[in-house]
Amino acid sequence: MEHPAESMAENAPRHTPQQVEEAYAVMARGGLILVKLDIGYGFVGRSEEAIRRMYELKGRPETNPCVVPGDLTILQQLSPGIDARILGWIERQMSWTTLSVIGDLNENSALWQSLPAFVRRQSSHDRSVAVFLRPGRFLEALVEKAFDNGHLLAGSSGNLSGQGNCYRPEELAPSIVEGVDLFIDHGVARYENPDRMATTMIDLRTLEIKRRGINCARLEAALGELRAKLGN
Repeated sequence: MEHPAESMAENAPRHTPQQVEEAYAVMARGGLILVKLDIGYGFVGRSEEAIRRMYELKGRPETNPCVVPGDLTILQQLSPGIDARILGWIERQMSWTTLSVIGDLNENSALWQSLPAFVRRQSSHDRSVAVFLRPGRFLEALVEKAFDNGHLLAGSSGNLSGQGNCYRPEELAPSIVEGVDLFIDHGVARYENPDRMATTMIDLRTLEIKRRGINCARLEAALGELRAKLGN
């Protein structure tokens, strides 16, 4: 499903600096928050207790890893050595869409080591990491604040496992809303869609689509152009 670059929820409530401070303080104390992302409501935390609770609330098996919300700076710290042409391509796609990318993980990164061992284990797979880019303004503000403090965040979609993303507060399971330490209602998510798709996920090691999601067709076409440019 394709979506325009413009917000599909222009009338949604905007976050405030006070909400950023409150949400970050909850996570800093080890808590779990539930906030609106562009792709739907999602869990965010960084402590072992928070991420364990997230898995329990979702009913998600621990064999299914979560993602790390970030930006290009965080991506390069966690996965150094990415070809500059690929980084340029990612930056261009980030100008118009959300996406997730998978890269080789530098397990010795100080930023990575800022996470507890359990959260590191749940946020990686076979020495790779999935970084969620352009997740939405509120989470981007939290990511920036965490980075300034030398910390990394982790999370997953705020839905029961296997039931698809939730784009409106009223779609959220009561058990999920009641099970977090902070829930902020910011209205309807930008990429609301009937198929309840998440982000498109791209494996940077193979330049292939790992998971088809929002704006996949346009991303896939752009990825084909990148592979041709690189001679792949």
